[in-house]
Amino acid sequence: MTEAEWTTGADLDAMVCFLYGLWFDAGEVPDRELRLYDCACCRRVWPQLLGDPRSRRAGETAERYADGLVSEEELERAADAACAVWDEEEEVIRARTD
Repeated sequence: MTEAEWTTGADLDAMVCFLYGLWFDAGEVPDRELRLYDCACCRRVWPQLLGDPRSRRAGETAERYADGLVSEEELERAADAACAVWDEEEEVIRARTD
């Protein structure tokens, strides 16, 4: 699989096979490819993510982090913000059921 095929890939099965091939050949899966695979999986459920933009922003930040475009601190802030969305939603659900 070429880098162009990887970056435009929509066939997650082919991407998983590629990653496992790398793992078997080299003994490990490169962090960048694994992170981008995770991001691709996240994009598959994009419509189901909560409407708050912090959820999607975390995925977009993870993609930029994989390419070295943002710092680990920025990635952590985005992840914390996405977790806050989840926590806030849980509170709303709890309030509705009480």
